[in-house]
Amino acid sequence: MKLHLKQRLLPPSSASFHYYEQESTSKLNNLIEINNRLANELDNATHKLDDVINRADELDRKIQVLQQQLSDYSLALLNGGGGREATFETRCKLFHDLPEATGQMRRSQQVTAKLMTALDKILSDNDLEYWFGYGSLLGAYTRGGYIPWDDDVDICMHRDDFNRLLDILDDNTQYRVTTVFDSLPLCIQYRFCLRDENVPSFIDIGVWDYATEYTQAKDKRLQEIRIELMNELTDMLDTGKLPYWKKQGLFFEPGCGQIISEQCLHPEEEGEAQAAKEGQLIKKTFQKYIQQAINEGILLPETDGKIAKGYAYSLDNLLIVDRQMLYPKDMIHPTIRLPYEGFAVECPRDSKSFLNACYADWPLMPNDDSLLAQRHFDKAILDKPEVKSAIAKFLAD
Repeated sequence: MKLHLKQRLLPPSSASFHYYEQESTSKLNNLIEINNRLANELDNATHKLDDVINRADELDRKIQVLQQQLSDYSLALLNGGGGREATFETRCKLFHDLPEATGQMRRSQQVTAKLMTALDKILSDNDLEYWFGYGSLLGAYTRGGYIPWDDDVDICMHRDDFNRLLDILDDNTQYRVTTVFDSLPLCIQYRFCLRDENVPSFIDIGVWDYATEYTQAKDKRLQEIRIELMNELTDMLDTGKLPYWKKQGLFFEPGCGQIISEQCLHPEEEGEAQAAKEGQLIKKTFQKYIQQAINEGILLPETDGKIAKGYAYSLDNLLIVDRQMLYPKDMIHPTIRLPYEGFAVECPRDSKSFLNACYADWPLMPNDDSLLAQRHFDKAILDKPEVKSAIAKFLAD
């Protein structure tokens, strides 16, 4: 009895100690493995729950879009419109009969419309050509004004006329053109706007180049060149050659002023010197590919407009995949005047064919969130006192 008690009280041998250590370690590792497995299962369950919530949110947005489409179409049908399978003329009439935008959206439209009347006069007084494009042309062609879900105006200009406009506005005390370098779509955007930076609205100016002619082969090649340009810009961002652009997302060219509705990601860290340096490098890169398109016989220099047989959606602009970039000259020139928001604007000579090239199945409503709310800037901006004051002053002048 004493022996057994003594053995129980004596310290374990080295071998037994290592045995217990190995056993404990094995059990601990097993518990860790179980814990990790449970954590992974919990993580997967969380992801699945997040996925369900995201799908529910997406479904809710789609339902809202369908409800808005149904509401707008129903109101239009009451006025004698047609459905999706109706004739082209009937579908245009349906667009014509859609209800007008209301509230903040309509107020934004009124500001941009007044900007457009000012720009139209400046261009007309100086013999500069432009034409309406995209959603703005769709509105002018079908209803003589904005389509209900659009809150901007898109116009197109030849590059030489656009450069002349920049010179003309140098001394203008009320209006200007801003240059925005946007790293998300990898493009350069030009906006006609007020010098008062608290007015958030602007006119999008798409720059166009002269083309030798329109052919499908040349159109495809021009799109390929645009993709090659985007690939080089992406490499420059990834390799640290454009650190400011990558960090800020977008920035305004120094000296041209800003717009309250568009802000870089870190406005407190804006640097004019770096912005100017990278802006020049970005422009130089775009010019390199424009010159390549000239060398390949697709584009023409600015001064060769009279011999051009086609017009080209510039490489500067946002790339819309599979949208035509080259257009026969006689589809656009000479432009025609169409009514728009109580005045008249320049539009392509064959606006129907131009729209056919831009939109595969028009005139139909969008089937995404753009049908529901303001798209080009956060509508909360319109609630700022300084913005309300600036807009009211502009509309009252």
